[in-house]
Amino acid sequence: PGKGTLGIEIPHDHPCTIPMQSVAGSEDFQNTAMKLPMALGMDVDGKPMLMDLAKAPHILIGGATGQGKSSLIHTLITSLLLKKKPDELKFVIIDSKRTEYAIYETLCNHFMTGFPGDGKHIITDTDKAVQVLECLCQEMDVRYDLLKKSGCRNINEYNAKIKNGDLVNFMPYIVLVVDDYADMMLSRGKDVELPLCRIAQLARAVGIHAIIATQRPTTNIITGTIK
Repeated sequence: PGKGTLGIEIPHDHPCTIPMQSVAGSEDFQNTAMKLPMALGMDVDGKPMLMDLAKAPHILIGGATGQGKSSLIHTLITSLLLKKKPDELKFVIIDSKRTEYAIYETLCNHFMTGFPGDGKHIITDTDKAVQVLECLCQEMDVRYDLLKKSGCRNINEYNAKIKNGDLVNFMPYIVLVVDDYADMMLSRGKDVELPLCRIAQLARAVGIHAIIATQRPTTNIITGTIK
């Protein structure tokens, strides 16, 4: 831009995998002012590519089996874990595959929220997943009531008053991760779609963000309402 030349990007003859450490260890990632920074890779100039989930505010990942959807989600989760403390961020993970995200159970006392009573924090049952989504909607409504009472418009203004000593209940970010959304839609349909639509429409201001992956981003799975 601004020059009398035309630039053409050509794929490298010998592409290589970019390790997570090369992005997470960069100064751009270490010193970023983003609220929820996520490492995506590097651009053509070798500079780290970062994205703020707080501004996204939700992510839909589509692709066939083996294309790297779960690998991308692991990268996004790792990025957030590297930058946020347990009192600043909580995860709600719904894993239809049952084993893909089991490694995060060790973080259950710090970063995880889950279904009460059974001791497990990674949600693998569709019926429990529906209840968890409904609970997230209730949490969203409670947070909006807190914003209304405190005279704040969003989570950033609310937490700023916490730091100044004007309020007492800190409001952490909540990241909802859903792997294989199609499986949930095929089994429960509207029971899944309705609470997720509410979260997608309203939850950004109160710090709740969704990362959803599906093998089938077709119209019967990703409906017009969700889009």
